[in-house]
Amino acid sequence: MSESCFDLAVNWLLGPDIEGEHSNDSADKGGDTWYGLARRWNQDMPWPPTREQAIARYRERYWDACRCSELPPRLAAMVFDAAVQHAPRDAIRFLQRTLGVGIDGYIGPQTLAKAQQADAAALADFLSYRAKYYTQLCLDDESQLRFARGWHRRLFLLQRFALSL
Repeated sequence: MSESCFDLAVNWLLGPDIEGEHSNDSADKGGDTWYGLARRWNQDMPWPPTREQAIARYRERYWDACRCSELPPRLAAMVFDAAVQHAPRDAIRFLQRTLGVGIDGYIGPQTLAKAQQADAAALADFLSYRAKYYTQLCLDDESQLRFARGWHRRLFLLQRFALSL
């Protein structure tokens, strides 16, 4: 594999079926978004960011923050995508729940060790926790229902991508 796992994951993420280049949907709580980065949560960077700036931000705030380089590639891709969409600590909590380890939102030796043993069923469990999270978002705020199909579609696309690694 000539590309690193991060390169593959970020290129998948920035593809037209996932984050794309720009969106500004008034119902999206993130608001003005470039390359999947919401201005609301990235006020410390030039706006709009270049693709290269977005990639650097993804590596620092999501990939590195979740220690994805230390995870098996398939799990790394899933944790990375969850971190981007939900926040690193939430992605790590999904992972820890999946692995049956203590849930504290930080990746330590126990989480890393169990991650090395994760199988295809664990990948499905991880995605099911995200699907449940989306369902709860819609139950808590019906205005989010308009995004539910896209969120769930993203999970199926993520599964296909992760299994290709």
